Amino acid sequence: MNKVPVIRKNSYKDYLNTSILGGFFIGLIFGFIALMNTGSFMYFLGVGGALWILIIFIYMLIGFPREEYFKRKKRIEKLESGKYIYLYENNFKLHEDLFFEGYIMNTILGFIQ
Repeated sequence: MNKVPVIRKNSYKDYLNTSILGGFFIGLIFGFIALMNTGSFMYFLGVGGALWILIIFIYMLIGFPREEYFKRKKRIEKLESGKYIYLYENNFKLHEDLFFEGYIMNTILGFIQ
């Protein structure tokens, strides 16, 4: 069996990009709501900025480890179990994106699991 890394290379960038953009829009929306309620521009910046930072922390400290480590680790263990021993015996390899890749009678096949 080949070893598949639990955390994919540069996968944190996907979460960081999503959190920065999503956090910005959420901060902007709630900042405008705060601006309408209080009329203070500093309160608008405070609420918007705090929510932006909060969304980034939530994505990077909760979402990234949950999806990229714990769920992926469990999935890798499942794909390396005895259920798929036939594929390993026929020289299939588990790809980094968690699908099997190999040849059967000179034909490239990939099985997505």
